[in-house]
Amino acid sequence: MGHERGQPGEDAAADSLINKSAPRDDLAERVIRVDSLDDPRLDGYRNLRDSPQGRRLPGQPFVVEGRWVVERLLQSQHAVRSVVVQIGREAGILEQADSSINVFSLSREQIRELAGFDFHRGFLACADRPAVLGIDQLLPNALSLGILEITDMENLGSMMRSAAAFGIEQILIDDASVDPFSRRGIRVSMGGIATFTFGKNDNAIDGTQWIVSRSLGLIGTAFIEIYRFTGAIDIASPGILFEKDLQSIAITDTTLTEGVSAFYRFETELQGQ
Repeated sequence: MGHERGQPGEDAAADSLINKSAPRDDLAERVIRVDSLDDPRLDGYRNLRDSPQGRRLPGQPFVVEGRWVVERLLQSQHAVRSVVVQIGREAGILEQADSSINVFSLSREQIRELAGFDFHRGFLACADRPAVLGIDQLLPNALSLGILEITDMENLGSMMRSAAAFGIEQILIDDASVDPFSRRGIRVSMGGIATFTFGKNDNAIDGTQWIVSRSLGLIGTAFIEIYRFTGAIDIASPGILFEKDLQSIAITDTTLTEGVSAFYRFETELQGQ
């Protein structure tokens, strides 16, 4: 079986946090010992290496790995279905997991066979994939980030980790970007995904207007030019027009091809700097 690479120092950091004492008797009774890996309750963890990484799977649960990320997931609002813990590492996780969450205890060999690779982080969790909201369902005044055509899972994970550090609450993402709930992206984000609400950007103009109109109070600038950005190049066109006031911005693009995914960039001039 193959071996998957983790974040530098991730396992050492996790091991330093592990409470190696046995869990309390009342908590220990919650641990589910698995006799057969054919148990259907483990289906979400089966053959993870062969699962379609990066591809959106609406309605399907997602899996996270590593103690730190599992703990952040348990502390979030996500609906966690179950946790898989390597035998002897249950203490601490049991205290954080709600009594409705199944906690399975497996040997390292069992986890390796179940996941389909040499998994050595000791902790997995499976949770329901949250619904992606429409733009009109997002909070109007929350700090937000727009993502366009990010096709590398590790790059997206790095963006989410930075976004979490800056207090971003909402992420507007297009269909051309990879799945933000991929295991690799979540691992690189260090569990940052647990803090976000996701909105779907399926219209370039609507998405850009939504982001820019919520940035007007932060920018303090004069817009002097607008470009269409398709993920590779900026395109300036006389057919791309905008109107701005203190409360909103309106974009008209008579040259945008139907079905093309795009955002719009603004060239600005700082005022009073």
